[in-house]
Amino acid sequence: MSRRAALVAVVWVALLALPSFAVADGDGAPTIRIDLRSHDGYSVRLYEINSTATLKITKRAKVGYAESSTDYLTRATVTGDSLQATFGELGQVSMRFDPSDARPSLRCDESRRSLVRRGLFVGSLRFRGESGYVDIGVRRAAGAVLTPIEGTHCDEGGAEEGRPSSHRPKLTDFYAGFRHGLGSVNFWAETNDRGHVDYEAMAESGGEEMATYRQAFVEASPRTFATDQALSFLSVSPPYPFSGTGLVQRNPNGSRSWSGNLGVSFPGVSDFALTGPEFRTFLTRQW
Repeated sequence: MSRRAALVAVVWVALLALPSFAVADGDGAPTIRIDLRSHDGYSVRLYEINSTATLKITKRAKVGYAESSTDYLTRATVTGDSLQATFGELGQVSMRFDPSDARPSLRCDESRRSLVRRGLFVGSLRFRGESGYVDIGVRRAAGAVLTPIEGTHCDEGGAEEGRPSSHRPKLTDFYAGFRHGLGSVNFWAETNDRGHVDYEAMAESGGEEMATYRQAFVEASPRTFATDQALSFLSVSPPYPFSGTGLVQRNPNGSRSWSGNLGVSFPGVSDFALTGPEFRTFLTRQW
């Protein structure tokens, strides 16, 4: 399993464990998607599947491949083509779908074929993020209702031919994370076969009214990742949306410590700490 696939598995297991929300894969169930214009430099999308509404707010770097996002998840009430949900004290949505397409279309989405009805959602959507980092107020927005067609699948195409294993570089992986109750924090650093380093962070938490899932990613220069052949130490200094430095050191008793001022900025949370004694760490290199 790849690191990215492992991340997805961890996230869905964590969300399924939250008692307040019914998260499911949505096979056969219609999906509501509302695309909102950018607000305060963030891209915003609202979608609902199987009575769970998710407001996703994303910040992307202007140069390079780097982004951070926060998903706000809450229970939703769907009646026909109407959607209602409350995101705790941060906001609420009450909108109904007004289809404009005379003829629905077909699209492939995650290997499934879906019937798509496009149109406008009208009503009210209000959301003010933590400390007012984003302030959204709309009465109409473009969107769609997607209904998977059971028993149909899209062609995924042939598998890509990768570099022969004998010529692939030996990749180094680092993980640091912990879980406490319904919350968890995870950080990954991995060298890739393009000679760069992938950095990824995830933090999720659950509550009675709402859950949050925050994620950040950047591909960076190998100069930001320093270790030795014996993996006796590690120093990482990833760029935006990360900041600071994380340091792995081997203690006299053979254990490892994870310290430094490494942090990450998610939408709604700045300088989120990614080091400390509560983190478990793993540092490995492929054979």
